[in-house]
Amino acid sequence: MRNISMNKIMAVLLFALVLGIPFAMAATEYVKTTISYDIGANEELSVTLVGNAAVASATGAGASLAHNIEWNLTAGNSGSKFWSNATVGGAGSVQTMSSPILQLDNTGNRNLNVTMNISSAVDSCMKLYGNTTAQGTNATIAASKNLGGALGWIVDPSFTPAEAATDIYLYMNFSSCTYDNTGTKTLFIKSIGV
Repeated sequence: MRNISMNKIMAVLLFALVLGIPFAMAATEYVKTTISYDIGANEELSVTLVGNAAVASATGAGASLAHNIEWNLTAGNSGSKFWSNATVGGAGSVQTMSSPILQLDNTGNRNLNVTMNISSAVDSCMKLYGNTTAQGTNATIAASKNLGGALGWIVDPSFTPAEAATDIYLYMNFSSCTYDNTGTKTLFIKSIGV
């Protein structure tokens, strides 16, 4: 009888084992990972110097325009001239009331904070101003932004890709300058995504 009981116990255990296998097989096995998706932010500012092709902004060392922006004070102005229009060095193009020296365009897909400043202050007899509208010779300082300040000029704190290109007019005021006041500065047009 003892053998029968053992056989019954073995049979019950075997039966339980056979019934348990489908449940064990029905357990879900899986491997997991993380997926990533990136809608690339294209932060690109296009800058056009009057009479020239557009140049796209770049990181690192940045991009450079093909020509310099210049102001030439002739001897006939006695060292003083107000609201002098910018010219394109080596190309002959001149800023006018209807033709800005620069045009900025957000060609990316993200809003940009656009600023302009110069590498260091111009001589004390000069003031460099910028505006998004033509000022002509009757411009007021209050209407324009001094690019020589520590922070420069915030052109547009949230320049959207849908906005039209922004015109930039640059003016230099000279007051009793001499030939000793000749020099160069670097103009930075910066953009950062916001």
